[in-house]
Amino acid sequence: MKGCKNCPAFAKCTVTYRGSGCAALRSTYGVETEPEIITNADRIREMDDNELSEFFDGMQSG
Repeated sequence: MKGCKNCPAFAKCTVTYRGSGCAALRSTYGVETEPEIITNADRIREMDDNELSEFFDGMQSG
């Protein structure tokens, strides 16, 4: 799942995402909230003008 890769338990996890086992495993690692899902669009929205310029320059040269 998208949010799983941000969870510290990701490497050892074999439970269903957002299920009761997921909640129990997260609490074992001290993560009280569900893993935050950050999309590429969210990352781009957070960029300032200089970061956006570098991002677009990288797309053109790649």
